Amino acid sequence: METFDGSMGRIVTALQKQKGLARHEIADATGLTRTTVSKAVTELLDKDLVEELGPGPASSRGGRRPIGLKLNPHAFNVVGLDIRREKITGCLVNLGGKIETVATRKMARGSTTEAYVGAVGDMIVELKRRSRSMVTAIGVGSIGPINVADGVIHSRDFPALRNVALVDRLVEAFGIPTALRVGAIMAAYGEERIAADQSTAPRSVAFIVIDYGGIGLGLISGGAAWLTNHGGVGELGHLTIDLAGRPCHCGRRGCLTQYASGRALVESLGQSGDQSEAAEASLAQIALDAEAGDAAARSAIIQAGEYLGCGIVDVDRLLRPERIVVGGSHDHLADWYMHGVHRHIEQIQERSGADPKLIDRISLAQKGSTAIAFGAAAMQLEHFVRAPNQILSLLPRVGADARAAQRLAGKDKQDHVQLTTQ
Repeated sequence: METFDGSMGRIVTALQKQKGLARHEIADATGLTRTTVSKAVTELLDKDLVEELGPGPASSRGGRRPIGLKLNPHAFNVVGLDIRREKITGCLVNLGGKIETVATRKMARGSTTEAYVGAVGDMIVELKRRSRSMVTAIGVGSIGPINVADGVIHSRDFPALRNVALVDRLVEAFGIPTALRVGAIMAAYGEERIAADQSTAPRSVAFIVIDYGGIGLGLISGGAAWLTNHGGVGELGHLTIDLAGRPCHCGRRGCLTQYASGRALVESLGQSGDQSEAAEASLAQIALDAEAGDAAARSAIIQAGEYLGCGIVDVDRLLRPERIVVGGSHDHLADWYMHGVHRHIEQIQERSGADPKLIDRISLAQKGSTAIAFGAAAMQLEHFVRAPNQILSLLPRVGADARAAQRLAGKDKQDHVQLTTQ
């Protein structure tokens, strides 16, 4: 396949931003020659990545009416995964950024390395089986720290996957591009993708993940993630909110994780917060109890949310992100935390003239407990838009007759299929 010296990415980017562009309009938008655009568009049509919309308005100078083009949202799918200690969440996202399938798999506490790797592999196989299009990439969000360069998790709280070359093993098994990042970073990519589709793209997004073992933070600015040797911004949970507070395993006192993490929430209700399957499962149950009206569960989550609000104020004062998003690994968990976050922020005096105010820049994750998995897929889609040749090389050529048949069959495709695996 001809690479066109990297120009393909500029063409795909232009088509992502505005559908219906004719070839000459793409040339004007990208600064490429019409000959280069014509060759690249032919390649994109042959791979079924672009569809022709039909003749557009005639030019005032006469001649043939230009043919508008758009990206084919069903050209391929990408797998996104969220790996937690207690469960794995996966989703299938198409080129248009829509979730087609969601899968979850519970993991027993104490599962071996091979059990986790096997479960990840089985989930990818299942998602590929359900896919109506070719799966071309895998994105993985996990507990950190992570070495982005070699695709290895180094979390001391996740011994089963610590020092496992997860990316290498997935590439060897499936033969497609695979990326690994801290979950909060992936979730931030997802929020940025959603905002871009809504024409409200923020200049920066801070995503805060409520995890059983701590509080994570991911930061995206200008489409790029803030990456350190931790694999993300760092562990927000070790921000000190009380110098004389509860001792933390990091060696200090009063860390946010001792008051706002899932483990702290479980312990606040008098339950054991030990590293056991039952303890982590109880976190999900507390969220469900709060949603069902349990007063004790609601009070405990809201109090944890007030502590989280304290940490969020510090994030805002230090980084001033345009948007702050809060998400959790369990349904309804972040929703109830947010009540406490709002309560804390409403008690502080924001500087006059601050616009927009912090309270107006905070929101819940738009994909709920699927935010990390969706974001992992969204990051791979963004990589495709910027540098499409790697995925293009995986796609087969499709003849004109086959493209027409696919377009007819596409009318019957469902926009979303819910899949749950146990």
